[in-house]
Amino acid sequence: MTSAKLLFVIIVSLGINSASAIEVDSLLSRVYERIAIGKFQYKMVRELDYDMGGGTKDYTQQQWQTKIGFVSKELLGFNFEILDKDRILCFANEEYVEKNLAGATLKETSGNEATKELKGLSSLYNSLITLRNIIPVLLSANDIIREVREEKDAYVFVCNLGKRRIQNLGAAFDEMKTDYDFVYRIYVDNISLIPYRIVQRYGSSEIRTKFEGITVIN
Repeated sequence: MTSAKLLFVIIVSLGINSASAIEVDSLLSRVYERIAIGKFQYKMVRELDYDMGGGTKDYTQQQWQTKIGFVSKELLGFNFEILDKDRILCFANEEYVEKNLAGATLKETSGNEATKELKGLSSLYNSLITLRNIIPVLLSANDIIREVREEKDAYVFVCNLGKRRIQNLGAAFDEMKTDYDFVYRIYVDNISLIPYRIVQRYGSSEIRTKFEGITVIN
């Protein structure tokens, strides 16, 4: 079997401490270290594909031009500038500011109020910030089944969170009342170790997020 055709699946089973588990977590830790500190820019494209029941689906697409700088490994150790239609969203030094395209300030908050804004900001849902912050939580959890597969030019991490959803900022999980488990697939370039796609699936519904053209900037 050639290396191009090689498909390996390393499964971490609940409660089992094996060499495979160590290898999966080691690779995921390397992904975290690659994005924990640094500056990135990309277009975030999110597709919401909801199963409404009765054979009906609701589809929505959203996108944001994004620049993010991770300056420390703290939860709020980042800054960003996001173009959201007719607004520019900015966060730095625990201050959140919204401006119009002409640069006039529309909203400005700091401290706890700024954190509250971020927790409800749609453009941060399943974002690179979410992923950067949640990886250490995933690595420390003993009740999450996770695996990694090699597909073409990517590592694909699959994490079954059960009846839980990752919060906007990636600080923790929200418990969900649903019949379905929440399963996340994280696509990572196998050379740069930079994530470029997240797929969140529960039942027949999916939220697909792409970091189009993601690059490291100075």
